[in-house]
Amino acid sequence: MLTVCRRVGRGGPGPGGVDGVGRGQGPGESRRDLANTHLPFSCRGRMMGAQRNETLMNRPSRLASLFLVVLPGVAVAEGEEAAPVPRVASAEETEACLAELSRRAEGVKSLRVRFRQEKKLRLLRRPRVSTCELVFAGGKLAVTTTGRKGKVESRLLLSDGELKILYPSLSRMEVFPASDDPAKLGGAAAGRRMSMPLFTGDWKGLKKLYTIVMRVTPTDEAGRPLRELQLTPKDTEAPVRRVTLSLVDYRVREYVQEERNGDRVRMQVLEWRRNVDVPPKTFELRVPPKTKIVRVVPEPSS
Repeated sequence: MLTVCRRVGRGGPGPGGVDGVGRGQGPGESRRDLANTHLPFSCRGRMMGAQRNETLMNRPSRLASLFLVVLPGVAVAEGEEAAPVPRVASAEETEACLAELSRRAEGVKSLRVRFRQEKKLRLLRRPRVSTCELVFAGGKLAVTTTGRKGKVESRLLLSDGELKILYPSLSRMEVFPASDDPAKLGGAAAGRRMSMPLFTGDWKGLKKLYTIVMRVTPTDEAGRPLRELQLTPKDTEAPVRRVTLSLVDYRVREYVQEERNGDRVRMQVLEWRRNVDVPPKTFELRVPPKTKIVRVVPEPSS
């Protein structure tokens, strides 16, 4: 039989008390419930005095208190429903989802997206949070990343077969070839290139380079499940380990990129506007004088 011990006060053993725990209850003293005490506390497994022996079976309320104290986060409040469990979609269902995404992208001529970006880098103690604006039109992609104080951290331009990333504060610009396999680029370059199907509509083309698994989670609104597309590069030596896209109504809500070196990038969509006017200067990248230009050539896979 399991016995619950209370801590009722301070001091040594007393009449009806527990050796090493507290003294007995005196006149006018209130007894504390187990749920109001703070662990850890010691107990010999039984209490001297029959009036202090209480079994869990006889006191169900104490049983609940015990689990709330000893196992925080495990007990579920009465009346709460368990979180819905995602299911793995069939190959046919995944194929249908990709086809629908491609169909919906056919009418998109331009796109402007604002999102919150959180970078967890293994070299930094705290994640870096920034706001990004992404513009797509005419097969070109431009991304501006702004820090918390409104300072531009980077500007990215994908056009004419090259991907350029300018870091103004570092006076450095990296230039990548627009590889057919963006996962080989690694880092920000891979992330931006892998996100291109969001705008070009070539969702089915992803199957050539990635293993795609879709998970479906029901929501409170019928007919609007949460779909998660998990993309794993078929090249086992690619710097990108996995990309996860979360969609509702076939629209991307979140993009998470995990790299093999432990870095992780999470992007949450804040605003999504289709077929907006995009001035030509949006895709002009002005490089300040004395900027160091580094051309990055991806290593061939073995």
